[in-house]
Amino acid sequence: MNHRCGEQRAQHPWRHSIVAIGIVASLAMLTMVASCSNKRIASDVTLAPLPPSQTTTPRSTTTSLSTNGSAPGTSNPNVTRPSTAGTMKPPTSVSPSATAQPPTQTSAPLSTQPTTAPTSPFVPPTTTKTTTSVTVPTPPTTKPTVPPPTTLPTPRPGPATDLLAAIPVSAEHGGFRNNAFGGWTTDGAGCDTSERVLIRDSTATVKLEHKSCRVRAGRWVSVWDQSTWTDPARLSVTQVVPLSEAWQSGAWSWSQQRRDAFVNDTSDQRSLAVIADSVNQSRGDRDPAGWLPPSGGQVCRYIADWLSIKARWGLTMDSVESSRIGTVLNDQCPGLVVGSWSSP
Repeated sequence: MNHRCGEQRAQHPWRHSIVAIGIVASLAMLTMVASCSNKRIASDVTLAPLPPSQTTTPRSTTTSLSTNGSAPGTSNPNVTRPSTAGTMKPPTSVSPSATAQPPTQTSAPLSTQPTTAPTSPFVPPTTTKTTTSVTVPTPPTTKPTVPPPTTLPTPRPGPATDLLAAIPVSAEHGGFRNNAFGGWTTDGAGCDTSERVLIRDSTATVKLEHKSCRVRAGRWVSVWDQSTWTDPARLSVTQVVPLSEAWQSGAWSWSQQRRDAFVNDTSDQRSLAVIADSVNQSRGDRDPAGWLPPSGGQVCRYIADWLSIKARWGLTMDSVESSRIGTVLNDQCPGLVVGSWSSP
């Protein structure tokens, strides 16, 4: 039997070769299957997300291929692709500390604040005015509450323009009353102030009533119009600065005694004047801004007397009055000098 089997093996030696070939083929198939499995595993690997770069690289407008044939930025630096089939390098793990740090800035940090101020018209200006927004004073519409200055110009002869500049300019005070000033006072001889002025200014011997100081006749020149009169009944003794003008210019703050002294001021001959009734009525209580003597030759004298009385009694002028007098001095009375005076 054994001998027969040996004959069979001797008769069929190719059967061993077929078996060996089948084994080799199976091994080859297993190798191929393993290789395909490795490739599938490599393709199924989920790439780890790119960690934030430590430096900011500007993107180029030109796409260039890397050495592995892919465009820059498409390959994961943490995954190394296998150079041969069936091998793979696992992704490199990134530590939390590396991912938590912010990217390094290579340029100056951007400011979150605008570099210029808003230009919207609805935004108020942020600057503070130090100037002095400037207010122009207006003439007061109410009565002054304080007396005018008591400092008087120096009572010595000087240019009328200097004296005008020394007199304060102020708004006039209202509220004049006819009884604010007293009447004529009488001296020890029984002569009142008006009678004393007529006696003083007559260019001829005056005639008085028997046993009285009442003037009956004389010869007078009305200073503002240069008319001559012999009948005192046609004349008026009046204050060169009217009482209402004095009140508005400062006498409103005087005592009654001082007002009475102003009415009866005979210590300075310029305060009271003998004037024709018609001329006195035409003037009324107007100042030089509204009235000047009809005789041109008496305008400068009238202005000089007006200035001296205002300065002597510490009275003021309103702006129109002062301006008008200044114009008269420049146009009609250049170089006018005002004489000195004594205190009232």
